[in-house]
Amino acid sequence: MSVTSEAPPDLLSLLPQHEMHNGTIRLSRPLPRWLWYIIAKVVGAKTDPRAWPVLGYFLFGLTILFGLMFISSTIVFYYFDVQSKTKFDALNYFITITLAFGFFFIGLYGNKLARKLFSNRAFVQSLRLHSRTILKISAPIILCAFSLGFLILFEVSNDVIYTDGYCENVSLPPWVCHVRFISQVGFAGFAFLWNFLIALICFSACRTHTIGIRTFLLELDEDAMVYLLKEKKTPKSCHRRQKANSFSHPASPSDASSTERSPLLAGKTDIGVFRRRSRSQSELRSVVRDVLDDEWDQAEFQRRVSSVSQLHPHRVFQYPPQFTIQDADHTDNAFTDKNADEADWPHLSTATGLTSYSAAPSNRMLTNKEILHKFWKLQCRLMTTSLALQRWMACWIILILSWSLIYLLYWVGDEASIKDMLKFCIPLVMLPLVCSGVTEVNGEGQRVACAVCPTEERLHIINYMQKQPLSFTLYGFQLNYSSLVTAIAAVAVAFATKIIVASIDHH
Repeated sequence: MSVTSEAPPDLLSLLPQHEMHNGTIRLSRPLPRWLWYIIAKVVGAKTDPRAWPVLGYFLFGLTILFGLMFISSTIVFYYFDVQSKTKFDALNYFITITLAFGFFFIGLYGNKLARKLFSNRAFVQSLRLHSRTILKISAPIILCAFSLGFLILFEVSNDVIYTDGYCENVSLPPWVCHVRFISQVGFAGFAFLWNFLIALICFSACRTHTIGIRTFLLELDEDAMVYLLKEKKTPKSCHRRQKANSFSHPASPSDASSTERSPLLAGKTDIGVFRRRSRSQSELRSVVRDVLDDEWDQAEFQRRVSSVSQLHPHRVFQYPPQFTIQDADHTDNAFTDKNADEADWPHLSTATGLTSYSAAPSNRMLTNKEILHKFWKLQCRLMTTSLALQRWMACWIILILSWSLIYLLYWVGDEASIKDMLKFCIPLVMLPLVCSGVTEVNGEGQRVACAVCPTEERLHIINYMQKQPLSFTLYGFQLNYSSLVTAIAAVAVAFATKIIVASIDHH
């Protein structure tokens, strides 16, 4: 193991001089304009201020119509069910109607929020063809499959509603059950459409924020590299290398033969040799520690070089170094048409703050002002996204947990079938899936404070970042993996308790 005492090379020569494509920090291409136009027409977003979105308002009217028919028929049916001789009581009636109203309002709110988001410049710009992947599969595709599977399973298990005898058992005409089933299927389809479009924006926006945070982390890595290069040039570091080199060579022959030429001084020499040997062993242990530290530093430095190289495509390598902000995918050119009407398309610019960074290599450390400015911009983006999506996400979390708890209460006095267990488990699987984009952003945001090179002048900045981390919040609550696992584990424990109690009762 050799340790050289040469001066470290310049930072520009250490960075790879070729482009590295990595999906973790490179933004995907924007949403095609024709696809945005179709979605805008469907959700009712205005593509032209002089024209009304007739198709969007028509679909929204159908959503309201199916929703009102579903709520009315459900209220009437279960009211007669309570009055009949079945075991469906007033408590079950209240829980069922409350859950039905929850689905009704979240379906209507989904249309309103989708129209708002697809009309917003910043969110349209952040809506790119990328999202979080799970087992190399896009999360929206998995969410769509689970959602459609749950809807099909739910409607198939409730097809008995359409039979004539279902309403006759509670003294109602059959057409009431027919209306309820048709309106339930129609409203479920529209509610799925609106909320899936919101989920697409949520996944894509969270991925865009994750890429922005990771880019910031790479810039902090580059800042740490500059600091390490400067530290390697200090006299203390050079002295440590020289000391390591001195121990890497064997002792000179003149030192070894000094005792042979002085036999009369052998006793005193033994004492001196012993003292020098003990001192040498202590210094050797110190050198070994220094060598190990150098090896760790070198390995960490190489990791930073590999990471920071992703920030510098071949076209931005230039000298003298300078910092530029640009959109990696030329969002303005992809979204806007210079000859089009100003209101025909939401104009997108770097002022929205949802573009990516491209930093040229620099031989200086970031100033505190630059670090705080980048941190503040990311915090503002996350705050804007949180304010727009927190109500929608909180409603779905509450609705899914309520659905699971209601099924647990239902199984206290009833046997669980395979269909019921699937209808219980699928929403619980969808819960961490819906929140996966948010938890990924918050997980990356927690790393920022630890990535700042801790100099004495930056301690107050690090303290601020630890107290106010980059996070997507739901009414001030920071959603993370631990909170989701805790909620799902609580429901799983209740479900396992039900199984254990049922098995004990059978025995």
